Order: sequence, then C-alpha cells, then structure tokens
Amino acid sequence: MLDLDDAFITGKAIGHLTRLEHLGELRLKGCTELDNDCVPFLTQLKGAGLLHLVGTNITLDGLVNMNALSALKKLFISVHPADGIETEMLRLRAELPQCAFYINYQLYPIGDSDATA
Repeated sequence: MLDLDDAFITGKAIGHLTRLEHLGELRLKGCTELDNDCVPFLTQLKGAGLLHLVGTNITLDGLVNMNALSALKKLFISVHPADGIETEMLRLRAELPQCAFYINYQLYPIGDSDATA
C-alpha cells in the first residue's frame, strides 16, 4: 500500500509509480494536482486492487481504458453532482466488472450484479 493522501503530487510523478511491481493499494485522496492526464499512468498499475481518488480532479469521463486493471476490486472517486452518471458508470462496469465503485464514499449500485464490498 502506498498512501499519498493530501500530498502535492503531479501526474508526472504518478508516471514514476508505474515502476513499482507490487502496488496493491494506491491512496491519492485530496491530491488536487491530479487530473485526467494521469489516468494513462494509473492504468499501468496492473496489480492495484484499490485506487482512492476522492478529492482529485480526475473525472468519470477521464477514467478510460480501465480494463487493463484486472486486479482492481475497489475504486473510490468523488463526483459532483452525483446525478446523471449512469452512462459513465455502465461504461466503467463494462471495463471493470469485478470492481466495486464508491462514489462520494457510497457504494454505487449498478444493475442487478453489484460488486461486493
């Protein structure tokens, strides 16, 4: 586990984390410098089982090509407002069927095959 909550870390720095071979959890809560530009680096963290992105500037629309994260079991992200995100969440579910999604710390129910917490 690597806890970088509230750290001043940039997307370029996330690129360096891709060298870590056994990174099961990455906590980036409150890292406001992070935005959608760092997502390509995040998708290279193949062993990540948990990503905590609440309080970053990463958006649901920015979370693309996430299917590379086959080990990801939990994804925490903040969305404001949390209304009208069904299309993005269905896309994410298709890319990460094994993952539980926490939107603003609430488990997001998707269809009748919700991931377990």
